[in-house]
Amino acid sequence: MVGARIELGVPEGHSEILRQDGASQSVPIREIRIAEFEALKRVPMWQEFIAPEMQKRMEAEYERCVLFLMAAVSKEFGDIGKADENTLFTFMAKVLQSAPPEGLGASFSDSTPFVYPAVLSKRLGSYASAVLSADAFTRMHKRMSLFFDNSDVIIAGTACAFNAMADPGLAAFPLRNIGLLNKKMQELGLDALLSAEYVNIGIFLSKLGDPEGSLGYFDKALAAHSNFAYALSSKGAVLFKMDRREEAFECFNKASAILR
Repeated sequence: MVGARIELGVPEGHSEILRQDGASQSVPIREIRIAEFEALKRVPMWQEFIAPEMQKRMEAEYERCVLFLMAAVSKEFGDIGKADENTLFTFMAKVLQSAPPEGLGASFSDSTPFVYPAVLSKRLGSYASAVLSADAFTRMHKRMSLFFDNSDVIIAGTACAFNAMADPGLAAFPLRNIGLLNKKMQELGLDALLSAEYVNIGIFLSKLGDPEGSLGYFDKALAAHSNFAYALSSKGAVLFKMDRREEAFECFNKASAILR
């Protein structure tokens, strides 16, 4: 990462690193935030979460958590580029899960599919923990990718993978062993976190009894990543419940072909 520099807020709330060779990697935080607040507007019982003062509170807490993770890692390792990934990922899991003031006190039980309410309540699911961790790593010049299945989002470095929800002793494992965890995990770039957000919203709307609305969000995910198996299988499940069997099986078959 020689010559790397951090650009914060490009656009606002969008964490990005730029290198001398022109390559860039970013976490679409601003877009994720907008998508979440738009989805929460649809639910009467969640109206308190979209009030302007609550939005500001959630945004501030999100930023505090990212900076807390960055400070802890920097204090422990100094230059993150020189840190052994196994040790780095194990340490990050400890910081996420340790009680304050040593850590963030994350609890993965009874999690919400949305990042900002999850960060505020410290009930982080797989997706929310991946967004938070990927943002922190990326701001520290650590290039990452992601592994997806229908229940896990796992961050991948160059030698190890990081499962933020696992016990710290099991949070890091060699990339070559990813198949031992799930043989059908699909690897995508960090931009796919926004596509995963759209899938989460689609599933959320489906559970609220709005299947047509959910299909619109699955299509948004697929517009960005046409081969996103998680989006295809989720869309297929909703179509199946709507008795649109032919379309459902088309989605299932496409997802299966991608994961073979």
